[in-house]
Amino acid sequence: MPKTEHYQWYTEQFAPTELHAHAIEETYFAGRTPFQSVAVLRTPVFGKLLVLDGDTQSSQADEKIYHETLVHPAMAAAGERSEVLILGGGEGATLREVLRDPSVRRCTMVDIDGQVVELSKRYLPSGRPARSTTRARGSSSATRWRFSKTTPTPTAS
Repeated sequence: MPKTEHYQWYTEQFAPTELHAHAIEETYFAGRTPFQSVAVLRTPVFGKLLVLDGDTQSSQADEKIYHETLVHPAMAAAGERSEVLILGGGEGATLREVLRDPSVRRCTMVDIDGQVVELSKRYLPSGRPARSTTRARGSSSATRWRFSKTTPTPTAS
């Protein structure tokens, strides 16, 4: 009896000679948005995964390690932390970590892909409490920026 009899697999290639395979227990969503392919999966070892364009962005089992080390050194190095802007971070875990700092009065998270934000709200528990505080603001924007040598110019998509 093969080991894979009861599972489908999500395989992520890290290098030409290395793969990591996750058995899929449940697929909550798999599809495309106007910006990227998206999957929200549950695996036996890592729990829920957010996968964008075939790359794991976050896993329930270890996302706190990643987001704590992403946010807290930057927050410690910042002189003024009363207003914070997060570009990306649709799952909400970066927002959660920023809002652990009591000196943050307002944190705005902007993600280009509103569907990823909505899927994360629905399926990924990591950012739910952070989104409900009055200190948090969220925005999904399809605005594209063209950069010149002097000033970024927004253009509607």
